[in-house]
Amino acid sequence: MRRQYGHVVVVFLCGLVVCGMPLRSSFGLVIASDSANYNYTPGDDPGWDYVGRMSNGTGIYLGDGWVLAPYHVYKHEAGHSSIELDRWYDEILGTARRIKFDTGTNADLVMFRINGNPNPYPDPVTGDPIPITIRSTGLSGSTSATIISTGRIRDDDGLQSWDIEGETYEGFATTATFAKRWGRNFLYDYYGSVDSGGGCGQTDALWSKFDDGRNDEVQPVDKDSGGGAFVKVGSTWELAGMILLVGPNYPYPNEHGIMPGTHAIYGSDAFYADLSTYSSQIFVNRLCPLPGDADWNGRVDLMDFGMFRASFGQTGSNLRTDFNYDEVVDEGDLEILENNFGMVSGNGINFPFSAPPMAPVLVPEPATIFVLIGAVPLLLKSSTRRRRV
Repeated sequence: MRRQYGHVVVVFLCGLVVCGMPLRSSFGLVIASDSANYNYTPGDDPGWDYVGRMSNGTGIYLGDGWVLAPYHVYKHEAGHSSIELDRWYDEILGTARRIKFDTGTNADLVMFRINGNPNPYPDPVTGDPIPITIRSTGLSGSTSATIISTGRIRDDDGLQSWDIEGETYEGFATTATFAKRWGRNFLYDYYGSVDSGGGCGQTDALWSKFDDGRNDEVQPVDKDSGGGAFVKVGSTWELAGMILLVGPNYPYPNEHGIMPGTHAIYGSDAFYADLSTYSSQIFVNRLCPLPGDADWNGRVDLMDFGMFRASFGQTGSNLRTDFNYDEVVDEGDLEILENNFGMVSGNGINFPFSAPPMAPVLVPEPATIFVLIGAVPLLLKSSTRRRRV
């Protein structure tokens, strides 16, 4: 029987505390089962090939050259991040954009473009890549999710127990080996936000508990941040959450050698970014062209230089070769064009309007600037969520 969450959660600006114990950023998945089936693509695949390893955690390839990751994973190599999909792909400098919390401050989420054009799920008819589907509505009640990530894995000792001040706690230790794994757990709407600390941002959240003891149940641990939680709607898989944090519901882990980052203890929680809150922002950002790509075909080449030369000196808004959005085509735009020459990212963009996106770069720590695109409104969540007790 699943135990309902009943602990008071207090949110501080500097971090998030559960029952007096600090949460840790959960940078593999620990799976209760000893089966090797969870090392490979699930039979009913929600998006295994979209999820990739980064140097400090996990990221998810959205399509069109874009990757979504927690900012606390990204910030360690901001501007020089990479992700392993069918191979390693490097970030294109100057393309990263922060996702905003409902107050206009930064959430612990960032998007960036990669140099290359992965095609993990080609359309069987056209061969074009099938982009990932982001869930746009909140979860209601308990929802079964398939969770995929690339962090630490279980050690060979299997289920262990610890006696702490008269209480017995069961769970699993992990090794320093990182590998891609999948499993399942139930997701709930957290009805609140979590703060990742360190200035990484406050984020609307979903949560799960490691408690049922089912063979396929998973708990995030070290280097799992950025893993995806997928839910199925009819025949369609949707990306509903991104792993951010883990927290203990057992006492004194520091004093007894069991830590939420390196141990998966029954009773522990995990928190995920609620991507339905941010789906419209993600959609809008994905329409932003690659800097230097004047003809919006997904690559920076000689055609873009030709367009730049023909428009040099022009002023005004919505100029395709105004890559830095200062309303003049000048040497600053030429520098961007030169720096990104030869870059390939996505298959090009067919905009539903004539004006290009006006989206200044928002990394590493931007002023509060919202993305504005022609007739496409940025639909930010307007109501503040309450914490559940």
